[in-house]
Amino acid sequence: MEIHTFEVGNKPYENLILNLPSDSKTEKSDLSPILIAAHYDAVPGTPGADDNATGVAVLLEFARIFATEPIKYPIRLVAFDQEESGLLGSADYVTKLRREKMMSLEMLG
Repeated sequence: MEIHTFEVGNKPYENLILNLPSDSKTEKSDLSPILIAAHYDAVPGTPGADDNATGVAVLLEFARIFATEPIKYPIRLVAFDQEESGLLGSADYVTKLRREKMMSLEMLG
């Protein structure tokens, strides 16, 4: 697991990243990972059960499945922080990316 740290108002926050490699039999080792993301913060004063605990639950299930079964493409699972404050975690993270596909899990319940 890797942690992407960013600051908002001189306070550090963390995006959590799990990189899962493709099956070693795959010839295309230079493929960019497919990025699947959810956020783990909630609107202040709310429990966040639907926004976005459902996305985090699916992200964790993907991690469990993809870690035990061979996958054709590399996968990057990211849990963003500070999304309810203006998409700050994802905005800071994507500035570091170049060419990756992304699937965002938001309010699935």
